[in-house]
Amino acid sequence: FFLGVDARSELEHLDPAGQLVPEKGFLSSAVRVEYTRDGQWVAWTDSNGQLWRARSNGDEKIQLTPDSMVVFLARWAPDGKHLALMARDPGKAWQLYLIGAEGEDLHPLLRESRNAADPSWSPDGKSLVFGRVNDYMGKENAERTLHILHLDTNKIDEVPGSDNLFSPRWSPDGRWIAALTLDQRQVRLFNVASRTWTTLPVPSGADPVWSSDSRFLYIHASLDPAQPIDRISIPDGRVTELVRLADSRENDAVDFVFGGLTRDNEPLIRARVFTGNFFSIDLSR
Repeated sequence: FFLGVDARSELEHLDPAGQLVPEKGFLSSAVRVEYTRDGQWVAWTDSNGQLWRARSNGDEKIQLTPDSMVVFLARWAPDGKHLALMARDPGKAWQLYLIGAEGEDLHPLLRESRNAADPSWSPDGKSLVFGRVNDYMGKENAERTLHILHLDTNKIDEVPGSDNLFSPRWSPDGRWIAALTLDQRQVRLFNVASRTWTTLPVPSGADPVWSSDSRFLYIHASLDPAQPIDRISIPDGRVTELVRLADSRENDAVDFVFGGLTRDNEPLIRARVFTGNFFSIDLSR
């Protein structure tokens, strides 16, 4: 006799009526999704950590990264010709990589043994802001700050006032950098021009995503039992709750991943559902 669990997950998008609708077709198995600025191409990671790319209608689908590499997320360059990755090889630290849109010229951007995470492009495509892994297990005791890597010179600058922040996201218009505190209880906003930080009026945040016009920042308030997806107006900070994920399903989900936005700025959510049962096996057979 034994207990068994059947795990399943599906990607859904939040439609304008506030309903979660299953994402059909080639993106149904996606975990994190990223469209190019012009909406013509889409890249996504699957549950095995492999990176794929296709036209937005599903044509010309190819796997970009080797099976041995685990990709957490990928970000399109503004010109749609390259992607910046947060990825790692087995047993090694998370690192930043650059790869061409056809899967060519995959190479690391840093020569470090430390974890590096969450690359996000400047609007001119010449720089990346990145952070470090939020390490709950205490394996990496170095301080966490945000940095900007200048791709043409490999020079790295620290973002001022970014102590104990991670998960940076540069707005498409270049005016703002959003980031999270290590405890994920605050969402901070950096004004690139004035080099000052403000705190946005939300109780927690995870996986921030900018709208294509930089007017809104979407976040998953993952520490809230209701699991809401919030949309924050920038820069005034007005918060709109779009959906409560914990109330949105008949069957309780184990967890949710805020996987990005559609071309129409509709949130993409991946929910995992576990169904448990009690089984027996007749060993004589």
